[in-house]
Amino acid sequence: MISFIKNACYKAGLYTRLSEESETNRECATIETQMGLLRRFVADSDDIVVEKEYFDISYSGTNFERPGFKAMAEAARSGGINVIAVKDFSHFGRDYLEVGRYLEFIFPVMQVRFISVNDNYDSNNQAGATGGMGMALKNLIYSMYSRDLAKKVRTAQHTRVKNGEFIASFAPYG
Repeated sequence: MISFIKNACYKAGLYTRLSEESETNRECATIETQMGLLRRFVADSDDIVVEKEYFDISYSGTNFERPGFKAMAEAARSGGINVIAVKDFSHFGRDYLEVGRYLEFIFPVMQVRFISVNDNYDSNNQAGATGGMGMALKNLIYSMYSRDLAKKVRTAQHTRVKNGEFIASFAPYG
């Protein structure tokens, strides 16, 4: 039997994120589902191997102050990985300006390839061009969705407080 070994030239960091706080089992299952998608994508590739998996649970995508993200970014800076693969842009981040900064400036300078599986985006296929208006529009929508959702949650909590309803054992901060 002949075994085929990948001729890998890319070392990937797989990144997933889940912002919702919920039951631990559900969180782990959701992260595992996202990782499974990314692992299958890499398995189908001839030139990528998984170097490490990174994840953040209960962190918003509206900023990049996330421990898993920071560890992955440091691995990219130090040369430990040269590909970052995510399920889609919204799991990478929801701040469209910051996502654009990473895709247009930071990753190209670090010579890091970026892949968003569900968005069918691979920075290697951009040939020096930006991801285009479609990518920018998606990222803008993700950002607007996050702001709208935050406003709705704050309004609902404020209404419950005014009605004297129980909202939690302690008031949320942030």
